[in-house]
Amino acid sequence: YEIRLSLVGSEMCIRDSLPADEIVRGRSFAPLLRKEIIPWDNNFYGEYSTHHTTQTDMRVYRNPDWKLKRDFKNPTHDELYDLKHDPDETKNLIESTDPAIQQMKQQLHAKIVENMRTLKDRALPWVK
Repeated sequence: YEIRLSLVGSEMCIRDSLPADEIVRGRSFAPLLRKEIIPWDNNFYGEYSTHHTTQTDMRVYRNPDWKLKRDFKNPTHDELYDLKHDPDETKNLIESTDPAIQQMKQQLHAKIVENMRTLKDRALPWVK
């Protein structure tokens, strides 16, 4: 809702009406639409969980060059892609033994866990 209020010129922000300890995910991209130059981080964290017929707690962290998807309830579904050289995500590198790829996997995994802790993710007990 913040983007809608920002675009109509309102100084009010939904975030201001929430309790101070409330975690607000995301940020307004209204300044970009107004062609303002602002610092922007192209890293991305995402979550997807199901708890019905199938059970999954997927978390993903992506930077401009790499993407790691972890499924904490189904680790055999984990995926790692070198987006710079494989933008269509055709070669899953999760099982690679290349030390540079393993290091990138560890770095992205650490970012996933950092975000999960910040958000008090209920899937944290599944993290290894």
